[in-house]
Amino acid sequence: YSTMNFGMYHGEVKKVHISFPDYMVGVFIDRFGKDISIRPVGERRSEIAVDVAVSKQFFGWIASLGRWVKIEGPETVVTEMREFAEKLAKVYEE
Repeated sequence: YSTMNFGMYHGEVKKVHISFPDYMVGVFIDRFGKDISIRPVGERRSEIAVDVAVSKQFFGWIASLGRWVKIEGPETVVTEMREFAEKLAKVYEE
């Protein structure tokens, strides 16, 4: 399968684990293709592991999906996402 790049900026490619509500499976198939492996991880939740170019555009896309979508790993990507979200939130504190 192909690596998903987000926008014109390319980050380091990493296998990222993302969990989401089952009703959103179509969003992930649209983005990553029908050949992704989707596994159940809890009540009405699923997870994928996909290679992505980790970038601000990727984090923006994840954020656009709402609070029910979560990067589960690797921890370095979780930390980068947390920092991205904190910086974004600070813009709206003023």
